[in-house]
Amino acid sequence: EDEGTAGTSVTNFLPYSQRLTASSWLTGAVSMTDNTATAPDGSNTAATLTASGDGWLDDVISNPAPFSGVAVTGSVWLRAPSGTQTVLVSLIETGQEGWNVLGGQWVTLTTDWQRFQVAGTTQNALSELNLQIGGANSFVSGQTLNVWGTQMELASIAGPYVATGAVPVTAGT
Repeated sequence: EDEGTAGTSVTNFLPYSQRLTASSWLTGAVSMTDNTATAPDGSNTAATLTASGDGWLDDVISNPAPFSGVAVTGSVWLRAPSGTQTVLVSLIETGQEGWNVLGGQWVTLTTDWQRFQVAGTTQNALSELNLQIGGANSFVSGQTLNVWGTQMELASIAGPYVATGAVPVTAGT
């Protein structure tokens, strides 16, 4: 069942979808600066990330237990400021079966904004659910990319983007 993909009923469960320096974001070997690039919607709300090693960035759902055993889709808008580069986008979960990469996808970035999505059905008894950009030596020292519009929803495909602050937001509310 694709709850949340019809019309304006999409709920984005990732906090701070446009503020990558907020507390819900975890990083490794990445420096980031918010509001440094023009986003796909024309606003100056996209972030710039620069890797200083095997870089990765996770947006963490604080209470993932209600998402146990359901279809989820994570999505993000990405671009390379120049040239092309390949990066890994993944859903990371921990639950009854342990730590798992759910729906990882290697994507090729260009200088044009592109929305990428990863999907899967989560395991039971979730204690962790994150959208991750990078990791697995896909975003390495000296590489830079722009990020905007992270989203996670209860669906098998990504619905329209809904910006969030500290709490989940449903479009139209």
